[in-house]
Amino acid sequence: MFYSKFLQPLCILVLAALVPAQAAVPTLTKLFDGTLFIDPTARTTNGPFGTRTLIGFTGGNLTDPNGQVLASVLPGLGGELGLLASNNVFYPNVRLGLQWLDDSSFAYVELHGSGEFAVAATAYARFETDSSSRADLNGRFTILKIDLVNLSPATFEVFALDD
Repeated sequence: MFYSKFLQPLCILVLAALVPAQAAVPTLTKLFDGTLFIDPTARTTNGPFGTRTLIGFTGGNLTDPNGQVLASVLPGLGGELGLLASNNVFYPNVRLGLQWLDDSSFAYVELHGSGEFAVAATAYARFETDSSSRADLNGRFTILKIDLVNLSPATFEVFALDD
């Protein structure tokens, strides 16, 4: 009786400590909406892994969720070098430059992801900026969803993983 009175709760505590805890379901917060104007001289080239896209940007912007313009896409800097694989999976590989309107500082954005060509894609987006008001973007895990149906302009949304 003595052992069961004290041993049973102890065993339950030990087992509870050994059972892995359920990981919290990640949540995202929308940071930005954006537009990209596509250079009409976009090209493709065939390679051993599929069709490589060679697309430049002529401009665009980044807005907050309320529509206030926060940054301009720098024309002629960066582009899309994605791959449309032979199995019809699209792997975007994008780099672009932004200039924040409030402090005139710059940002470099690099995207890698997957999706369906001419439909939509999701990408991990890495921001690098010297903006003191947006330093939290450096190293923050962000995801970009881009609509590939209408490319005049292409529209996208940027989400951040909540802490």
